[in-house]
Amino acid sequence: MWLFVNFLYLLSILNFSLANDEVNDEDSPIIEERELVTDPNFVPTPEKPFNFIIDYNIAFKEDVSSGLIDDLINGETIELLYNFKNLEPQDVSIVGVGGQMIDPVTGEIMANITASQIGPIEVTNNDTTPFTQRVGINMPIGNFLLVPAIYVVYQEQFMLLGSKNKLINVIEPTISIFNPKLIISEIILIVSTFAIGYYIYITFAGKYLSNILPESLLPSNPKKKSVSSSSSTTSTTSSTTNSPSPSLDSWLPESHKSISKKKKKN
Repeated sequence: MWLFVNFLYLLSILNFSLANDEVNDEDSPIIEERELVTDPNFVPTPEKPFNFIIDYNIAFKEDVSSGLIDDLINGETIELLYNFKNLEPQDVSIVGVGGQMIDPVTGEIMANITASQIGPIEVTNNDTTPFTQRVGINMPIGNFLLVPAIYVVYQEQFMLLGSKNKLINVIEPTISIFNPKLIISEIILIVSTFAIGYYIYITFAGKYLSNILPESLLPSNPKKKSVSSSSSTTSTTSSTTNSPSPSLDSWLPESHKSISKKKKKN
């Protein structure tokens, strides 16, 4: 009897354990194994040892369909829109971006794009992740190669990845005619030109014109007029003084003149 009771007790415990296992199995999430996607045609090279596909375009400047890039204005800030695809079996982390501006003819580095930290952004197998990079344009005008740089951590190693180089053209910004600086410069130029022209006329042109033009066409000079008028007055006075005085009897009638002559004879 005692053995039968123990058997029933053990059987009940076993049933309870099996019921708990079934409940736990229903509550636990079902983990599906993800199928890895790789490119069977990819061949690793020293330049590209891993199959990461990195593409980008310049926001508001580049036509994605044709690839044409508008001129970049010196002093503006552009945005590079990236798409990073991972075709490696393991996850990769994007941790930073940078780059360079290179002379397309000589290959000389003209400017470095300041490296900046992002993320880290985890990219799993066969996933494509977008991210952006802001680049300030502060360079001499001309054509340059934009060479981006993407910093990642893969298989516990820090790596520098690149993407397609793109030719850009940097120009100076156009100045509006209503720009205050331009208006002030124009006023200063006009006033300076007028002052220099007036000085040249007074210094050189006035003397030259006085020698070739009649006096009536020359500008009036009050001092000269007063000197001329005083000279003419002096000259008139002198001529009046030096001329002989008329005879006193020149105004007498002829009859009186004859009487006076007779008196003189007597």
